[in-house]
Amino acid sequence: MKVDGAELNLKEIWNEIVEDLSNNLLRTCEFDESKKLHKPTEMELENVTMWQQLPDEIWRDILLRVSTLDKLRSADKVCALWRRLLKEPFSWNMIDLRDSRCIPLKIMKTFFHVAVDRSRGECTELYYAFCGSNDLAYLVERCKGLKRLWLRGWAGGWGIPIYSCLIKVAPRLYHLEELILQDCFTTPVCIEALGVHCPRLTSFSLSHFDVMEFETEEEKNEDALAIAAHLPLLCRLQLIGNALTVVGLEAVLVGCPNLKSLDLRRCLGLDLSGPIGDRCRRMADFRHPFDSMSDFMFLV
Repeated sequence: MKVDGAELNLKEIWNEIVEDLSNNLLRTCEFDESKKLHKPTEMELENVTMWQQLPDEIWRDILLRVSTLDKLRSADKVCALWRRLLKEPFSWNMIDLRDSRCIPLKIMKTFFHVAVDRSRGECTELYYAFCGSNDLAYLVERCKGLKRLWLRGWAGGWGIPIYSCLIKVAPRLYHLEELILQDCFTTPVCIEALGVHCPRLTSFSLSHFDVMEFETEEEKNEDALAIAAHLPLLCRLQLIGNALTVVGLEAVLVGCPNLKSLDLRRCLGLDLSGPIGDRCRRMADFRHPFDSMSDFMFLV
């Protein structure tokens, strides 16, 4: 990036800022009565002025590297400039609330509402664990330009039943390009609603980690048949832990001719020894049912 003809290294600027903030924190911790009358030196004043002279464009780029949780918990305490910029919607275009391991659910819910409100409708990407129907309705009501949505239900089960809400809010998800559902139960009617109202949806992920038993072939292929019938424009499909059989897979390959990426890890009911397996392996990106899950985020 160049400012006034000079080349700026954002990584070096960021490292210097972190070092300055760390030094300021150490000085604050060592503060005592004898330093109350301390006057800043000329060099200290010069350093402050230098940072203040950086254009907002650089500060915005730096703030994009700060996690959502850090923005919500402490970033606004760094300085008045950061506090001002964090009030601007650009800081909340992408809201990532996946890492909730050490944060109580009630606090995460509060963080979710605060971040969505601060985006003032400009959030285009949201990643949120422990999402419920009320949360989804709240989000879609305020952010109508969502392009990427990552939702996860309660850990250890098929999740909060948000499928009914997805059906209701689908008409407002016109710009949605990618939908990722982890441990969130869905239905063929929900998938049909996505196909009708989300014409830009080209990437879909449905992942389950609990073993579910189905009695009939139709039940096992319910998701796959709905995807094949209603999401023909998909280029990427991920069905982790799904119960589909070769019948459902065949339907997907026929109904979604643009597929370039297919992830079938943990789909243990599939027999890929025949021609259908060869078709899958010819894809640019194919993951076999027994491939490693080590690179999969937020595996329970």
